[in-house]
Amino acid sequence: GRWDFRAIYDASDRIILISHALERQFAERVPEDKLTVSRNGIDYDSVAFAFDGLEKDTLRLLVTGRLVPDKNQEEAIRALAYIRENSLTDKNVVLHIAGSSPRRTHVGGYAKRLKSLVEALDLQDAVIFEGEVADMRELRRHMDIELMCAVRETFGRVTVEAMRSGLMVIGSDTGGTPEIIQDGVTGCLYRQGDYRDLAETIVRAVSDIDRYNEIRQNAIAYASTHFTVEQNCAEIYRVLADCARKTE
Repeated sequence: GRWDFRAIYDASDRIILISHALERQFAERVPEDKLTVSRNGIDYDSVAFAFDGLEKDTLRLLVTGRLVPDKNQEEAIRALAYIRENSLTDKNVVLHIAGSSPRRTHVGGYAKRLKSLVEALDLQDAVIFEGEVADMRELRRHMDIELMCAVRETFGRVTVEAMRSGLMVIGSDTGGTPEIIQDGVTGCLYRQGDYRDLAETIVRAVSDIDRYNEIRQNAIAYASTHFTVEQNCAEIYRVLADCARKTE
């Protein structure tokens, strides 16, 4: 439509963007003088669940998001297949995919493609399509690791929610995800587009329980004190107040 990058720039006094990744996209097309970053405020209470992944036979992975190509659930499925084919762990690894398929016909076929891939890789016993989930806190309570496989996530609300839940988060190294996850400190990053690297990162993540729990605790602390609604509102208020002063 008419709201391309230049049209937004021309119609705005300031442009508030939710990540530096999105800021870079704008900066490639319009001057930077109106651009400012205020990352989303997430209203999601911290709930740290106990992890016993090394003491049980099943390792449960979760990927959350609409079933669309940009969310790249396919990479998680292929990583799971790689783990099983190469016996990277003696655990039974199960992938839960939470999210609904859009009704728009041009992307609605992606869910069918994912299910066909699961059948082709003989993973019917290892991939669970949860559909739209009403209570993500309850589902996360039973998970061990959450994956963020999006090709280029603009911000990463799901990432922050998972960190606040006390889950180890493994995310792709593109878009806004590296702005949230510090590799090896508050989570782990893998090379986007490389399902083998994702698979190996998953296995390494649970190979050392002390390291795993340290990262989880770091993630809870970081996500609980950053990306808050209060911070977001204060930052936006400062931008609006600055704009108001300039019009007086």
